[in-house]
Amino acid sequence: MAEDEPDIRLLVATLLERWGYEVAAAADGHQALALAERRWPVVAVLDVSMPPPDGIEVTRRLQALGDVPVILLTAHVDEHSAARAAEAGASGFLTKPFRAQALRKAIWSVVPMTPEAA
Repeated sequence: MAEDEPDIRLLVATLLERWGYEVAAAADGHQALALAERRWPVVAVLDVSMPPPDGIEVTRRLQALGDVPVILLTAHVDEHSAARAAEAGASGFLTKPFRAQALRKAIWSVVPMTPEAA
């Protein structure tokens, strides 16, 4: 997962771990891509507006390398952002602030629920 805001990064990482996922967290797009190269993610949760490359570009690059479900998080609510996310290959798009249940539902719609989270 990648998010430039430390509090949100900690929140998302904590939720993912609670749901049984092993989490690698990044503060920007370059770190996110480096983590994906070391270990291909089951799912990626990315902030749209993080230091370059942004979440849309990271999504494009991940999709060019192979299929990975991507859930994008954004504070910008507009049709243009949602359209860009879909065009890049994102599986889900949530606006911040988000509810934990909405994130869990978005993730579970694209990857199987872990036994620990059942």
